[in-house]
Amino acid sequence: MHIICGYANDIAGVDGGYLVIGVKTENGLPALPPIGVPNVLLDDIQLKIFQYCNKIEPRYIHKIEIVEYQGVNLVYLKCAEGDAGSYQAPVDVYSKKEVGKEQDRTMKTSLKKMSEVLAQKDYNKVSTIVSFMEEHGEITPKEAEAVTGKSAATVRRYFKMLTGTRYIEGSTNNIVYRIVANLP
Repeated sequence: MHIICGYANDIAGVDGGYLVIGVKTENGLPALPPIGVPNVLLDDIQLKIFQYCNKIEPRYIHKIEIVEYQGVNLVYLKCAEGDAGSYQAPVDVYSKKEVGKEQDRTMKTSLKKMSEVLAQKDYNKVSTIVSFMEEHGEITPKEAEAVTGKSAATVRRYFKMLTGTRYIEGSTNNIVYRIVANLP
């Protein structure tokens, strides 16, 4: 679930990622031929993934399909970049509530610190957006395109990185992005 949440946040700007269930790994790399997922487990696995992903906030929907490859079934998840801001998932979905104890519902997120965002390769462009916002209090996507000289898609990626820091607020549905927090 945390991997899916990380793909939804897509800080790297690569439109999310893929998960394949039914392939063994060796030294962090897929090992072929795939081991597959038994037919009797397919429905249960899909249901569990759906239930866990329902715990992600805001709501995130991934694409899931069963793919037959080399004679075995694989569960294939396409986790595209979400468009609702910063996604969070519970720290632990497995813990059971004990008598007299509250279950840990603390949220875990793939948020980055502003310094990490500004250390990326697009530092100058992201910094230009931040400077504009500090001077004017807000910025529209069109203004961001004008001040950075970048496309609408690239500017959306910059806003995604910045909203992930919780320094600014807004979403792809918003017309205006605003600063909401002070930098440490």
